[in-house]
Amino acid sequence: MTSLLKVTFISFSLIVTVLFVYLKIMYHHKERNNNVNNNNNNNNNKYNNVKDINSVISLLKEDSHASVKTGDTIVKENVRKVCPSGSREPSVHKDAINKLFTRVTTLSKFKKYTPVIHNSDPWVVTFDTFLTDEEADMVIQMSQGRFSPSALAGAEQINQNYRRSESFGCDHHNKCIEHESIKPIIDRMHEVTDINMKHTEDLTVTHYNIGGFYGRHHDYILEESMPKSWKNCGPRTFTFLVYLNDVEEGGETKFFHLDLKQQEVAVKPKKGRAILWPNTFNDNPFEKDERTAHEALKVLKGEKYILQTWFYMYDYASNIDNNCCG
Repeated sequence: MTSLLKVTFISFSLIVTVLFVYLKIMYHHKERNNNVNNNNNNNNNKYNNVKDINSVISLLKEDSHASVKTGDTIVKENVRKVCPSGSREPSVHKDAINKLFTRVTTLSKFKKYTPVIHNSDPWVVTFDTFLTDEEADMVIQMSQGRFSPSALAGAEQINQNYRRSESFGCDHHNKCIEHESIKPIIDRMHEVTDINMKHTEDLTVTHYNIGGFYGRHHDYILEESMPKSWKNCGPRTFTFLVYLNDVEEGGETKFFHLDLKQQEVAVKPKKGRAILWPNTFNDNPFEKDERTAHEALKVLKGEKYILQTWFYMYDYASNIDNNCCG
């Protein structure tokens, strides 16, 4: 009997000890989870009012408590909230490119701009009377003293072996976009394309001195070169370029292989002349059309001024304000 009691007592003691250890482990586990949750809640609060996704990423780098999982969640949530802030409605659908160019080259209301078809697959169309001389002169005048060396498309670096010019971004920050000479130009671009101008970059004025040029390039932005911009704003679908002065010699916009015959087209700068072309295919407006690769030939005599913008698939204006494009 004594042996049985001893065994029972030992067994009971073991059970109590195991239960105590288990409860102690569970208590510490709960406390640790509470601390982690409190830390995460405190950390997450500071991300709630950030204005753009780059600020979120900067805060995460400084946050020693943010795990990779926490960081991914915060970034994804903020991308969803902040990017995109604009419309996800595409500016160009299948077959819309052909319809656009057919409309502007056949309807009588566009005759005032004197459309000329240089190629139709892919389209390259000029409008010889898009600006008046006075309007072109005013754009040149208001851009003086505001130029900086031009960078390469989709990059920040300056390479004068590939591009030699200076540019000025005409936007809301420097009040240029509000200049009296600019609004009529924007209105005409909208009239011609019938695309909401929220899909365009800010206007850019570019100046080429003697010897200025821009080597062969394409205005479509590759997804791998600018993934954030491509995801939120999509590719550049059209380029709209306006010549602001006559060039004595050189400075043509040259397209290399517009069709299977390797046809070349070189558009001569003419004051007030605009040129419009697509950067994507008519049957797949998300896909790059290599045939519209082009270059700005070297200015041999005189100087050259142009005004241009690029149309994006999605709302660019709203996204750029939140640093979600570019």
